[in-house]
Amino acid sequence: MNPEAGRRALDAADDLVDSLRLAHSAVQRIENELYGPVLGDADNVSQSLHRVRQAAEQLRAEVENVARKMGSGSHFSATAT
Repeated sequence: MNPEAGRRALDAADDLVDSLRLAHSAVQRIENELYGPVLGDADNVSQSLHRVRQAAEQLRAEVENVARKMGSGSHFSATAT
């Protein structure tokens, strides 16, 4: 892979982490607004998204390490939240 591929992969990993953060935030807002049986469903989704988000953040860190080894430039901000 070339440095551009590493940069694109890192951009994609950033997009993935950001998308999951937004999805998790949306589910948390649902949990804050509703009650009853739907709350249990929202909680299950929230827990699942949390696990997937952690995995995505780990993947992003691994992609960053690979991209860094490839010498892909200066796009190495810490975006994991």
